[in-house]
Amino acid sequence: MEDLFSHVTWAKVWERERQRSVIARTQVDFPERWARFYDRVGMLWGKLAGDAQGTAQRVCDLAFQLQIVSAGQWIVDVGCGPGHLALAFAERGCHVKAIDASPAMIEALKSMAQDRGVEWIETQCEAWENLEVRRNYHVAVAAFFPPAFSPEGLRRLEGFARQSCVILGGSSPEGLPCKQALWRQLMGDNAPHPGRSLLLAVNTLWAIGRLPNVYHLQWPWAFDEEEDTVRAFYTEYFSIFGVSPQETERVLDDCLSPFRVNRRIKMHTEVRIGLLWWSVENRTHERNPFMAR
Repeated sequence: MEDLFSHVTWAKVWERERQRSVIARTQVDFPERWARFYDRVGMLWGKLAGDAQGTAQRVCDLAFQLQIVSAGQWIVDVGCGPGHLALAFAERGCHVKAIDASPAMIEALKSMAQDRGVEWIETQCEAWENLEVRRNYHVAVAAFFPPAFSPEGLRRLEGFARQSCVILGGSSPEGLPCKQALWRQLMGDNAPHPGRSLLLAVNTLWAIGRLPNVYHLQWPWAFDEEEDTVRAFYTEYFSIFGVSPQETERVLDDCLSPFRVNRRIKMHTEVRIGLLWWSVENRTHERNPFMAR
């Protein structure tokens, strides 16, 4: 029987899950496809990947409520995307360094920051693996950022923080109904359950002596977007997995039909996310394999 309190055990489980997940495999085998996707979707990410604005405000409120962060502190947001979360923290008085490898995402963030008059935010367009790891920040944040969801990713994230780390991930497979239907028809299976990564992260952190805390957030979301925008997003998304634009367009006709209203797509669903945070200082024992390099 494997030792559940060994980080080695959980590293093996991470690897098995990576082999099972088409998302994780393509991130390793075809990173250029993901890079192209992020560059092309830009601002669409916040509209189609979930209630980005609502998520940012709720996560920011919870982080302040739990005293994970306070005004005046420095936060680094790695894999910041178009910057909804980074902007929410900056608007609450935090100094934020927002980092993403996609130029389109960084430009989207800068545009929103200018529109909202946000000044306490610094951006950097750089790949995660090329970042110099230094403990220059009170809190390190990774929201829906796959590279952070691995033993190596957790280790690197800790390397930025003097105080705490926060990661966000989906905790339910539901999401937009049309996305679920697209996965079944185009990929021949249900969409991967995003909660697996959170589960593995919690157990990995516990095994190496951290004291992880998990909070679940859930709220209703009324999705309303132009049909052409939805089509463009999902055509780009499924091309990552080798699905041709023609095939995606064909299936989109059927999947979007129940939600089409005057050339707009309208759906009612729920957003369900998990917030995992831990102190880099509090440990149940002194052994720390993350820092053994």
